[in-house]
Amino acid sequence: MLKDGDLLDYVRAWVSEKGTFVRDHTVEFVVNESPEDREPKSIRLIFDADRKLSEIVVWADGNAELSFADIDSREEFSRHCDIESMKDLEAALNVVLEWVVGSL
Repeated sequence: MLKDGDLLDYVRAWVSEKGTFVRDHTVEFVVNESPEDREPKSIRLIFDADRKLSEIVVWADGNAELSFADIDSREEFSRHCDIESMKDLEAALNVVLEWVVGSL
């Protein structure tokens, strides 16, 4: 089982690793962390490309919400994920990034 802080630390590391890649693909990239007094803590990542948007919110307790939008088709959808491993988290992060930049 993952410890609460592990998930958010992993997200921070992923952001550090992928940040340049994201910006090189002309994707606007916003990172917001929940206020210190909120439980469970969370990190929200927003990816905004020319005609597509995606967002992921990862909570320290292992919940995640992924949201996607395509401006041209007006398609919008979201899904919930239960993050049980770092592999699950990596997959969820990559899905929201791939939505705006294409295949990694």
